[in-house]
Amino acid sequence: MHKRKAKIHVCAPSNSAVDEIVLRCTASSIKDQILRIGAMEHKIKHEELRQVTLEEKLKVMARKKLKK
Repeated sequence: MHKRKAKIHVCAPSNSAVDEIVLRCTASSIKDQILRIGAMEHKIKHEELRQVTLEEKLKVMARKKLKK
């Protein structure tokens, strides 16, 4: 029997609110499953937030592909 993993989409009224939710989630065991999308023009103050952005994850994937 296949187990389905739940997917949750979270939104908030401001970038700061989204950042706070992401920071709280990165402290948990789901850190590797978080993807923060959008509004990257605001300044990211925490490295934990930068690591889960779409842009950063794409950069990491590109670097890994280039190393092969």
